[in-house]
Amino acid sequence: MSKKILLLDESGIFIRNALGCTKDLETSDGLTTGGVFGYINTVLGVLARFKPDHVIAAIDSKQRQLFRKDRFPAYKANRKKNMREEIKDWEFQKKQLKKFHELFCVPMVEVPGYEADDVIASLATQYSKDGYQVFILSKDKDFVQLINKNTKLVILGKHDQADSFEVIDHKDDLANVFGIDPKKSSCFQGLIGDASDNYCGSPGVGPAAAKKMLDKYETLEEIYKNLDDPELFLDKSGKPNNLRKNMDRPITEEEKEKYMLDKINIKTTKELVFLCRDLARLDKNLNLNRTLLLKDYWSEINPDKLIGFFEDLEFHSFIMLLKGE
Repeated sequence: MSKKILLLDESGIFIRNALGCTKDLETSDGLTTGGVFGYINTVLGVLARFKPDHVIAAIDSKQRQLFRKDRFPAYKANRKKNMREEIKDWEFQKKQLKKFHELFCVPMVEVPGYEADDVIASLATQYSKDGYQVFILSKDKDFVQLINKNTKLVILGKHDQADSFEVIDHKDDLANVFGIDPKKSSCFQGLIGDASDNYCGSPGVGPAAAKKMLDKYETLEEIYKNLDDPELFLDKSGKPNNLRKNMDRPITEEEKEKYMLDKINIKTTKELVFLCRDLARLDKNLNLNRTLLLKDYWSEINPDKLIGFFEDLEFHSFIMLLKGE
């Protein structure tokens, strides 16, 4: 049986827990530890479920260094500052996460200019080709584009569903959960945008219209060659859909300032749509030393140091777990 690798989306898992049901957990000194506690609890639960041979954590590079921000300066401009303000003791908690990975012997991979998503995409693609079973632990649905016979996506539940996750491992699951072929997911995001990453696609194109276009045509290039196809702009009853009704509506002042367009039109936003598709695409070709990253984490852990770390944070349940109680 092939060995298993668990890839951790560090930032996504932490944020989900830091805003979840453990967010108000504190030490007796008043330091917030809820995000760290929830992160460790989530990881230990997934380890127990899938029993991977190796674990690797992917870390986001600093946003100002991201190549996507070079192409689209507004990329994620709405996110990190808000998170730092919303999550208590951000710097302290992130420092504890780093310490946990070191004590748990989990390699941390950060590539300047790239996001954790690209690190995971590259590792998942390369390990999958090597014949490993790969599990990606994240709350980010962008990873659907990586799913294949050797790669599964473990989607975390919402902030208030601390113990829930859903395993997406084949095309039928994707059709049921997302309604789109994983190969077309970046084209889908190019059309509808991604509010969490602060890019808009073509304003007026919603999920239903984008899915209809991609059900008929495989790529954005084909869609734009066939914009005169009337079926693309009809609803189920055969009447013009909202995309057609709003095809030539005037652009608002706010939109004009942001997109430098005269009107909202799938034709006039073509360049923006293709740019958004490229922003959604994950880089699968980062040059990483994937052999060096395959540590036998469990046999290398120093239980006494790990217990000391848990004592400092007052994580008594994890201490009992380590002691077999």
